[in-house]
Amino acid sequence: MTNNNTAPDCVKVPYLLAWRRWLRISQHEVERITGVSRETVHQAEVGKGVRRSVLKRLTRLGISEYELTHTPPEED
Repeated sequence: MTNNNTAPDCVKVPYLLAWRRWLRISQHEVERITGVSRETVHQAEVGKGVRRSVLKRLTRLGISEYELTHTPPEED
């Protein structure tokens, strides 16, 4: 059985939660805007890898792939 977290096309999104909070939106709103399920959003926020296609859809939030994977939002 293949572990989804080690699949070659998986990437971790360590700053998704910080960006979501910075945008002041819920997981439900992320789902509505991006088409990514709340379960997948939750899994990404707790450190599980997601497919690159999911990362691309998360950019519909107005946050780049680089920001989601490398840069937290700046504090106000």
